[in-house]
Amino acid sequence: MKKGVCPVCKKDGVHTCSACKAVAYCSKEHQKDHWKNHKLQCRPFDVKSSKNLGRYIVSNRDLSRDAIIMSESPLVFGPKMAGAGPQCLGCYQPVDPGDPKLLLCPRCKWPVCSNVCFGVIHKEHHLPECLVLCNNTEVAEAGNMMYEAIFPLRCLLLQKKNPRKWQQLLSLESHVDERKKDKDINHDVEKIASYICDNFLERLDKGSLPDMSREIIHFICGVIEVNSLEITTGRGEVHALYPSASLMEHNCMPNTKHCFQLDDFKINVFAATPIKKGENLSTMYTHILWGTQARRDHLKATKYFTCQCQRCSDPTELGTHLSSLKCIGVDPSDVTCACSGLILSSSADENADWKCNLCPVTLTSSHVADLISRISMDVDESIENPSISKLEQLLTKLEKLLHRNHYHCFMVKHSLIQLYGREPGYSLNNLTEAQLVRKINMCKELLSVIDVIDPSHGRIVLYSSVVQIELQSSLQEMSKRGISDLEKDRLLTEAKVQLENCVRDLSQEPPFSPGASISNLAKSHLIAVTQELKKFKVIEL
Repeated sequence: MKKGVCPVCKKDGVHTCSACKAVAYCSKEHQKDHWKNHKLQCRPFDVKSSKNLGRYIVSNRDLSRDAIIMSESPLVFGPKMAGAGPQCLGCYQPVDPGDPKLLLCPRCKWPVCSNVCFGVIHKEHHLPECLVLCNNTEVAEAGNMMYEAIFPLRCLLLQKKNPRKWQQLLSLESHVDERKKDKDINHDVEKIASYICDNFLERLDKGSLPDMSREIIHFICGVIEVNSLEITTGRGEVHALYPSASLMEHNCMPNTKHCFQLDDFKINVFAATPIKKGENLSTMYTHILWGTQARRDHLKATKYFTCQCQRCSDPTELGTHLSSLKCIGVDPSDVTCACSGLILSSSADENADWKCNLCPVTLTSSHVADLISRISMDVDESIENPSISKLEQLLTKLEKLLHRNHYHCFMVKHSLIQLYGREPGYSLNNLTEAQLVRKINMCKELLSVIDVIDPSHGRIVLYSSVVQIELQSSLQEMSKRGISDLEKDRLLTEAKVQLENCVRDLSQEPPFSPGASISNLAKSHLIAVTQELKKFKVIEL
């Protein structure tokens, strides 16, 4: 059936471009031949700019949920800039400098995990910086390795390695002027610049790189901080810059989701929700499970703006109360009873007071910040070496001060649901009915929050998939406990639904990733639950 005119040969087109559906070709061969010309028109977004947003991207057509928006390779990638520890520069897995069997790159003498690590021996990966680092092997031999300097160095080397990518990097926002006003940031970047310049760049021949100045290193560090995306490989952590994906604006309720291919760090961006033509494409540059003030503080410190999105503008965080405190006052209608109200942030101003929604009680922002800081330390300490008794005691304490959905309560519950069923003495079949019901209820509470702040389960799919599997295992265990066939049917069917949702949510995770491992586990559990249901002739196979 004729669908248009082939732009290559002008014959009738029968094969429509599956992405944009705007062009038809007479054959697959001509479609491949025309791709170089068509790809810019094919992509479902346009790059725009404004005074407030700088460069950003907008959908140029209606997109359905899960539609592919872009798939692109990074301009450059490297170890994270903050707190980067000793690691292999080929695969980024941690290494122990004190290990007598530690292997070193034969050229630059920096640690590697293996002499055959793909990233170490690949000419496009470690080799470019290796040729610079090997000009001063005394640095590595003395143990003076600053891993924070590797990513900026790789960026610098694009000037010769790939000038086109270098120009794309230069077009990204750096906020370098604002960053230089911060003494701590300026000091940290100066340390990196001194390390790179004094130890390596000064030993290069004049003109080896067009620009080797400290100013360009400040600019690069700003670009990395403002635009890089974090990639968890399962072995280590990498940050990467992308030419188009880095242009997505921030939103705490983003309309896109993404995953990374772990062999080459290519990013695949999908629509998390249906997106209308003309809608700005957004991602999230902070942690979705933090409360509003924590998210805003992080964005202000690293991206230099205050978020005014729908979630940040709502004191209840879309009804989840992830930041809400319990009131410490008395009931306005009965002073013998405690107030049942919630203390909420009352303004976008970080210095504004927090107020109860039922009584006159007010807390200063500094009081709230101090309270949350102390609670955060308690939670971090307890989760570092957790036990059921320790976390249950902490949760009881927290829920006297915080709404049960507060993000600190969320993290404690997420740890608890994994301990119930694993801690010695608390295996699933040893849990009392009350403990099993408690675990099930906590799982459902967590999912109810996730469903609001991350409806597509795209941003925190590893968190949500763990909850889904823990809920499934608990429902399945409950189904074994001397109940009626009707109740067994209900529990197993609910367990099956959780596993199906889990597999669906993880369907875009790349092979060999942590998400793929969880998906495989969910699939095996799904087979078992399906077989169990089949025994009772509850479903038709």
